[in-house]
Amino acid sequence: MALGIGYKSKIKIGKEGSWGTPADVTQAEFIPFASESLKENRELIESKAVSYGAAKIPPYQGNVACSGGISVEMTYQDLDLLLAAALGASADPVVEAVNNVSYYKHILTLTDDVAKSFTAWVDKVVEIQRFDGCEVNKLTLKGEVGQILTADFDLICKRKDVCCQEGIGDFELSGAPRILFKDVTFWLGQIANPLGDSNKLGIASFELSLDNKLKGDDRSTETGVFIMEPVRNDKREVALKIKIPRYMTNTFRDYYQTGAILQAMIKAELQTGYYLLIELPELVVADEPDPNIGGAGIMPVEITFNAYANKDNSNMDFAEEMRLTIRNKRSVKIW
Repeated sequence: MALGIGYKSKIKIGKEGSWGTPADVTQAEFIPFASESLKENRELIESKAVSYGAAKIPPYQGNVACSGGISVEMTYQDLDLLLAAALGASADPVVEAVNNVSYYKHILTLTDDVAKSFTAWVDKVVEIQRFDGCEVNKLTLKGEVGQILTADFDLICKRKDVCCQEGIGDFELSGAPRILFKDVTFWLGQIANPLGDSNKLGIASFELSLDNKLKGDDRSTETGVFIMEPVRNDKREVALKIKIPRYMTNTFRDYYQTGAILQAMIKAELQTGYYLLIELPELVVADEPDPNIGGAGIMPVEITFNAYANKDNSNMDFAEEMRLTIRNKRSVKIW
């Protein structure tokens, strides 16, 4: 009898041609996940009739909901499918030679509609569970000193099934390195001029979040107990939090009080040629940034920014709140 044990488990992701139609598992890709929380919830419909005595009568099965999260360690290639699903669009790759080796630059941009769905196969050793019609409701990228960058994907799915008695293949990644915080550079400054060396800022951690505001609980006589395809139900939200290890300036309070428009870049790069670049063209400090005194030690500074559409920053040539650029060895369009 098989034993469910984490170090033997694996997850594979495949692009769907249409929402809820399972992708081809042989064309799917494994991801370097650390944990998952995907679940199916079947509602119970209980009778409210009072004439049956003190005991409840057995319920009827009601609506089916399917959601949860996948937490991963970031590499320079194995997560670009999930990132493209979260943001919405990917451009054709551009070939760039680094030390006589061909790399491919992919640009991911935000779109008005979230229309990319995927199938996730979760091999729990005891059985393989397949989640169809998965869309990314929330994305959170995190980095801190001394650690691998991580990403959390909060998903809404159509349904869960058990499948694939023949398995989903041997675990294999692209070979791209993990993204380490020690390879990250952070820039922050006002939008009057392009970001340069004078705008580099030493941070101890960052957290970048995208909330797609998907509505995934509508049903009809056509869908039965399952949900209709999730769609955006409000304006998306993009936010950035950073931590500076030592409180040494009041600059951020000035930005907060004046409502200054700022710009930022986060870049992780290896000399071999891989890189991940995150650009945020218009940021505003959202909360009072001055630290409180929590004890006898050094006070760190934590700052939260809200990101907005690019209306005034001519230094970045895109209109949305955020753009991701990834250079890796994937030679075809991500999605």
